[in-house]
Amino acid sequence: MESNVQNIGGTLRINNLRSENAGLYRCEATGRTGVYYKDYNLHVMDQEVKDEAPVEVKTAPRGSNVRLECKTDLEEPVTYLWSKQGDNLPQYVDISRQTIQLNDVGSMDAGTYTCSANNGAKSTDVPIILVVTGIVPYFTQAPNSYITLPTLGDSYIQFNFEISFKSETGNGLLLYNGNRRYEKGGDFISLTLANGVPEFKYNLGHSTTVVRSDRPVTNREWHTVKIVRNRKKVTMYVDGEGPYIGTADGKYIGLDLSEPLYLGGVPDPNNIHSDVFGYSPYEGFVGCISRFKIGHAHQDILRDNLNKTGITTCETCSENRCQNNGACQEALSKEDACGTGRCIDTQNSFECQCPLGRSGRRCEREITINEPAFQNDAYIAYPTPRPARRLKLSMRVKVNDVSDGVLLYCSETEEGHGDFISLAVHDRHLEFRFDAGNGATVIKQNTELEPGQWHVVTATRSLSDGRLIVDGEPPAVGRLAGNHKTLNLQTPLYVGGYDKHHVKINDGVKVYSGFNGCISEISVSGLDINIIQNVTDSSNVEQCLEDQDVDNNIYAHENTQKPPYDNRQTGCSSNPCLNRGQCYPLTPKDYKCSCLPGFTGRNCERSQNVCDDQPCQNQGVCKANSTHYSCDCLLGFTGYNCEQRTELRSDAHFDGNGYLEFSRDLLSHEKEEETEVIALELSTNSSEGLVFWHGQQPNEDGQGQDFISLAIVNGYLEYSFDLGMGPAIIMDHRKRVDDGERHSVILKRTGRKGSMEIDQTWTKEGEAEGFTNTINTNGNIYIGGTPNIAKMTGSKFTRGFSGCIHGFELQNSQRLDLGIKAINGLNVKPCSSFEDRFNIWRGDGLSIHKW
Repeated sequence: MESNVQNIGGTLRINNLRSENAGLYRCEATGRTGVYYKDYNLHVMDQEVKDEAPVEVKTAPRGSNVRLECKTDLEEPVTYLWSKQGDNLPQYVDISRQTIQLNDVGSMDAGTYTCSANNGAKSTDVPIILVVTGIVPYFTQAPNSYITLPTLGDSYIQFNFEISFKSETGNGLLLYNGNRRYEKGGDFISLTLANGVPEFKYNLGHSTTVVRSDRPVTNREWHTVKIVRNRKKVTMYVDGEGPYIGTADGKYIGLDLSEPLYLGGVPDPNNIHSDVFGYSPYEGFVGCISRFKIGHAHQDILRDNLNKTGITTCETCSENRCQNNGACQEALSKEDACGTGRCIDTQNSFECQCPLGRSGRRCEREITINEPAFQNDAYIAYPTPRPARRLKLSMRVKVNDVSDGVLLYCSETEEGHGDFISLAVHDRHLEFRFDAGNGATVIKQNTELEPGQWHVVTATRSLSDGRLIVDGEPPAVGRLAGNHKTLNLQTPLYVGGYDKHHVKINDGVKVYSGFNGCISEISVSGLDINIIQNVTDSSNVEQCLEDQDVDNNIYAHENTQKPPYDNRQTGCSSNPCLNRGQCYPLTPKDYKCSCLPGFTGRNCERSQNVCDDQPCQNQGVCKANSTHYSCDCLLGFTGYNCEQRTELRSDAHFDGNGYLEFSRDLLSHEKEEETEVIALELSTNSSEGLVFWHGQQPNEDGQGQDFISLAIVNGYLEYSFDLGMGPAIIMDHRKRVDDGERHSVILKRTGRKGSMEIDQTWTKEGEAEGFTNTINTNGNIYIGGTPNIAKMTGSKFTRGFSGCIHGFELQNSQRLDLGIKAINGLNVKPCSSFEDRFNIWRGDGLSIHKW
């Protein structure tokens, strides 16, 4: 090497670069798997060839079309190549032309564009900085200002939003969404400033609840307010401070909103709820609103608005803090040096959070990831799991070391308050924790983890207990204390770590650092996860290698890397476990089977003809084939062998293969003009199943016969009835019911006309074909299924209901005691115990309706 080149450890330093330093350099390093190397080709350009052009700053208003011209003094012919710092140009732009045009520019188009021009003898780079104005709206209130957005969606049970603003005065309406237009009552939400203090008000139908900060915000400075609501409870944070909590009075838990959502003010102050300002006069917000985020989605309020009135541009660049002739761009965050990554300030420098598929100090390297590896607080984020009474998660993990680290985390808030669920390495053991409001439940694996070994981890949480299973070993079990309820989870689902710059982990987790190792084959109930394709956010994730070296920024050459892990080659790929045995892959070739009772052997292949031994007790019916058996248990008994005596009262649990039978006299259909009412409450995670049936006798084919049915079809409720000339099919696609939550259903029929009401909110109507108003159903009434579903329903349905029916009512019967009223049943047991808070029954019958 030349005399001005120094080789210091893993760094090659060239002082006073000269033309003779040009050439190919190779870095070699030896690891446990052999020699790694990487080549660098150094080009040295003469100063007289490089012609630095002055920086042009071009300003354009938001929504306009902008032309950028590459101005040079090069002699023709010249070739051009356009690029944008840290991003790609739109596909419609021809990057090889001297002049390009950007259409309908917005905040994402602002930045530095570079034109590289070359005529063969000389080259030059021409940078152009595009500044887009009008990004942040200013509300003047001269005389009125507001932005109209669509109604806050999916807000009936829960929602969360963030809003960032800079106020000129200490009072004003920041946000309002109501229910009854042109009326001063009804449900509503509002966010106001009252003498500088943020106040959030909401009304669910009983009275107005106020959540107030304990201090005022400062005028002419930026502030962020975050609101998190779940049923009656609202939590507010102001600039990360809080929580400020309010709980609504009364019996209602749902929020009905039908009007548009307004920011900064409203069109007519006389049409908002009277409790928003009380006896004080109406005041609109004066100042800037720069960011509005609903859930995890940032809203472009100037692009997505339905209407805007009295809006001008917030002069965020009026005090230009950019030094050395830097150009100021209206935005919430500064342009950074991380390319496609995010730039994070550190004490002495910066660090880059690189998205999936990028690596390096400045996210400059492209990498392929099939099996993610995590270290140094890397993470992947997925969508929030759907609420469910039973949550199950599983993954394959390999720890590089057994230091504490978060494998999975999801919580109620990003500020570390409320419910959460976590899976972590803690004190050399796997630990499963969750909290639904009664304190953390902790379930710990008994054996220590081994570094470098793959483990299969399964964790489940139901209403009564939690379980942690590692490599098919007997589960570690934890019982829940206090009231049992569904976890309220609203943050993204973080895997391998979490976003420390935006999320404060709940103190109940007891682990605060990211995981060091590899994770694959993630499965979470209520969430469809492809480990790579469903990623919503990530930071500094690498590809997992079988022998992971700490590489000090020396990366394996593509020809020396081992091929990525192929999950088609796991020990479980061929489904070796028979008879419903659970397979746990231990290595790419080895596995372990966990067998059901009555089976043994490496593949659970050995069994007896157990029905000969009459394993089903209490007159249960044994069904078997050559490999396994099951018992159909009569009413009053449950268990694998019908060995447990049980008693039904007002609720019943079904597994898709059972039913309860009631006398047809409970719904006689004798009077054509009488309105028939069927009411029940259910919860399920299944998207298919027959809930209610009234048709013909069990030995009759239901094809072409009169019937009444309620079923779950593709996750939605379907109410149907046929009076002999064609069915009425009433289905409401606005509300899914396969989310594990309780849902009330009220079915009504008068002659050919019928209606279905879900959760006292969603109502659909329908009418059967023909002219007759009489229905002829000679069979008994069934819930949960029927003795022979395919035959009795004329092949309309093939599977029974899986889940819980928490209450059942016919006509004026009030809430039925299922154990007393049922005349027959099969494979039915009581639902798990839990707090009975949110159902349609109070006392003995249907009594609560919200109008």
